[in-house]
Amino acid sequence: MTVYPWPTTWVPDAFTLRLIPNQRAFVGPYTPTVQVIDLLGERWGLRFDLPESSDEELSAAREAFFDRLKGQACAFSMYHYMCPYPRGTLKANTTLGASAAFLSNSLVLNATTGLTLLPGDMLSVNSQLFRVMAKATSASSLMTVEVQGRVRAALSSGAAVTLIKPTAKFILASRDGVGITWRNDRSDSLSIEAIEVWS
Repeated sequence: MTVYPWPTTWVPDAFTLRLIPNQRAFVGPYTPTVQVIDLLGERWGLRFDLPESSDEELSAAREAFFDRLKGQACAFSMYHYMCPYPRGTLKANTTLGASAAFLSNSLVLNATTGLTLLPGDMLSVNSQLFRVMAKATSASSLMTVEVQGRVRAALSSGAAVTLIKPTAKFILASRDGVGITWRNDRSDSLSIEAIEVWS
């Protein structure tokens, strides 16, 4: 699948990145008991709005970009536009300080003692995007970080960890593509929905 980078100058004016669980819930027929089965394989869901534009060149470029995706045939890579950098004090890309098992919610990072990551900070390893769940502080040059989603494939110690604008790959939620409406000298705002696609 071809993956195109999202044009970084196209800044959304509203943005949502949420983890979509893969679950089934069963409600008891006679009592309000609920049983939930976690089928694993959660993925990121994306929704964002692009503002209207009176720039004819920009509007035409948007049309071309979305047509290039051919509905769901091609993907685009995007980072969390509201959290492009960690809010904690660990600001540079790093590596894993230990391997991470399949389905783990914990990563060990190499980090100078005393540095932090904060809840909501984003990072990626081997093309998988993670969100930090709780404040993590490094000790003895290692930082143990609780993350979501779970590790999809075992990760090796020494793997590169991206903290600066970490991306995931997305396809449009609809195979019908994205249409742009022109009104005289401007194009309307757009609402885009997409879901993560794995390699």
